[in-house]
Amino acid sequence: MCNLKKKSTTKIKKNKFFGLIPAKGTSQEIKEKNLLKIRGETLVSIAIKNAKKSKYLDSIFISSESKKILSIAKRLDIKLVKRPKKLSKGHVESKYLVFDFLKKNKDIRLNDFIVYLQPTSPLRTSKHIDDAIKIVLKSGRSALTSIMRFDSKIFKSVIIKKNQIKTLFKNDHSSQPRQKLPNVYLPNGSIYIFTVSEFLKNKNFPVNNSIKYLMTKNDSLDIDNLYDYKEVLKRFK
Repeated sequence: MCNLKKKSTTKIKKNKFFGLIPAKGTSQEIKEKNLLKIRGETLVSIAIKNAKKSKYLDSIFISSESKKILSIAKRLDIKLVKRPKKLSKGHVESKYLVFDFLKKNKDIRLNDFIVYLQPTSPLRTSKHIDDAIKIVLKSGRSALTSIMRFDSKIFKSVIIKKNQIKTLFKNDHSSQPRQKLPNVYLPNGSIYIFTVSEFLKNKNFPVNNSIKYLMTKNDSLDIDNLYDYKEVLKRFK
């Protein structure tokens, strides 16, 4: 009689990683900013191609109202999320795009991860994406935010209240030398990773208490205006 135990056919479902690229067609600073070109490639196509090279992203989606952008995404064979017009005007908070994405993709589970990748960070590569995901997997944490070093002199910032100067921070750092100021970091907008449950609990990107992914100032360049665009072009020469 055979005593060998029957192998279980039950598959353990792993947490999936869903790339989400937000790319509206309009912008205030630069017309059709997400369609700006670098070496013949639009910011949108650069973001898509780098995401597709990732070893860890299970699916990639793009959120847009623009026919041009959705056409690029379709050609590059990623999934489309048709963005409502109300989420395409002015400065809409990114959290509402994630809510819209989840509403239209109900099969995504609470323990799955969203990897939010803005196309205005063209120096973010597939290696950055995979390194960030590996940090999440190794740490067992539910949220990660990419950051860069920032000028510590921000601790000397002041505001004007009733025509009087008030220090912005409780501890007055105005007389301290720069070397004694605390190190400061700034979210660079390049990569946000978080579980669906963590997002829903915070009703926003869970940046506070998230684990860090430190990127260089060069790789953190984000295109917000024409000056930024020219700076990025210099890096591709």
